[in-house]
Amino acid sequence: MMLNQGFSSSSAFLGKVVKSSLWHHKLGHPSNEILEVMLMSFDVSFNNHVHVQPCSHCFSGKLSELSFPERLDRVKVHFHKFHSDVWGPSPVVSIEGFSFMLLL
Repeated sequence: MMLNQGFSSSSAFLGKVVKSSLWHHKLGHPSNEILEVMLMSFDVSFNNHVHVQPCSHCFSGKLSELSFPERLDRVKVHFHKFHSDVWGPSPVVSIEGFSFMLLL
């Protein structure tokens, strides 16, 4: 028995036309030119007159400034600086009768 006898090469079929913006998001936010080359190389039909507008992810990917400044107070020796917090009251009291805990 021969399968796929009506096709001379492997083919893929789309059930509906997909918006360019969906391809833009799924393929990692490429530019319009790169997106067009990618879709043409896989023989995917698309409207090349409709260009994708840059999205918020595109803009944030181009930011060169870090969101947090570099820390100047970093320690050079382990356990030189501690962070602590008090937690409580606990619903379960300790054996000694305490209901607050010191977290280090």
